[in-house]
Amino acid sequence: MVFKLKQLSLLVWHYLNQPLFDSSARTAFDISRFLYLYRLQTLERCWQKDCAQQGQHHH
Repeated sequence: MVFKLKQLSLLVWHYLNQPLFDSSARTAFDISRFLYLYRLQTLERCWQKDCAQQGQHHH
């Protein structure tokens, strides 16, 4: 229960702190669009992190 509350508060924090006037960042005012973009960005970060870790193992 506490974990879900922290996770929800983190999502709200990210939603409210979106860069509004940055042309290089994606801003979503629709909450469902924001959740989609947030999950996509999280997946991209995990993918990059995983690829970087795999690259270190091959040296």
